Amino acid sequence: MTIINYPRHFACLALGAMVVFAVLRLRQDDELILLLLNGFLHATAVVCALRGAAAWPRRALFAAIAPALSFAALYAVTLVPSLASQFYGFCLVSVIGAGSYWCLVRAFWIHTLSAFSLLRAACLCTTVTLVWALTFRHSLFFAIKPLILTIHTLCWWLAFSFSLYLSERASSA
Repeated sequence: MTIINYPRHFACLALGAMVVFAVLRLRQDDELILLLLNGFLHATAVVCALRGAAAWPRRALFAAIAPALSFAALYAVTLVPSLASQFYGFCLVSVIGAGSYWCLVRAFWIHTLSAFSLLRAACLCTTVTLVWALTFRHSLFFAIKPLILTIHTLCWWLAFSFSLYLSERASSA
């Protein structure tokens, strides 16, 4: 049996995507809120779908650390001046974000995640970001629309969660 109840988790992600869309409609100009909200909502979807009886302070700590990791990933990329290109920057943020969040999930909940699982999560999440960046490379005006950003967010979440699902399924088989 998996540690995360994935049907419940994916339902929570759909609800989270609706929240992201609503917030973007209200606060379209605030990327920091989107970044922090992305980490918090996915982490909340994880803790709400845990099968075990994890303590609520531990769940709350997990949900609080996730947005900090999102911010740290973005900040780390801004420190590297040679990556001024938005295209490479988006992909690098995705790799760092997926890797650091994977470490958090492993440290808190799924201790059996393998190094291959980390690679899978990073590759799937970066592929989503790469497709998004290539699609809107010549038209960043459309890329910042609430619906487009919500779709990217949901696809990134699904890619990350799907990698967890595959990893848990392989380790329980």
